[in-house]
Amino acid sequence: MRLSRRPRANPTGEMSILEHVGELRNRLAKSCAALVVATLVAFSVLYDPVLEFVLRSYCSLPESVRIGTLGEDGGCRLAALSPLEPLSIRIRLSLTVGLLLAMPFIAFQLWRFITPGLRPNEKRFAIPFALASTLLFAAGVAVAFYTLPKAIGFLVS
Repeated sequence: MRLSRRPRANPTGEMSILEHVGELRNRLAKSCAALVVATLVAFSVLYDPVLEFVLRSYCSLPESVRIGTLGEDGGCRLAALSPLEPLSIRIRLSLTVGLLLAMPFIAFQLWRFITPGLRPNEKRFAIPFALASTLLFAAGVAVAFYTLPKAIGFLVS
């Protein structure tokens, strides 16, 4: 005896406007949850290494152009110009790193939302587009990594 599957209620995948809004809401909720988790990881685990990387470029500048102060150990530190500035820097840096970490999941959610509306001949461009955008993003990060010390020196002077 062969078991047959129940036919799908909506084989063509057509949705009403309210179903589209519900689907968008679900995808946005998942993306926001991923952003919150990634930001919390960046806030608690990755903040110190990332700040150290940014400060290394900044502290290599001559002391005459830096706003930072010297720490007790003689190292370079940033000057806090308001009482909440250290917390503000930590939150902004963590949010930026969290967005960077969550971006693949957010892009996947966006793709899952858009895909049902595409024709098969339009879907074939997805792999080249995803590959090219990933490679270009990695190249942009590499260029930023290489030029950050020079850019900070230019902006400060």
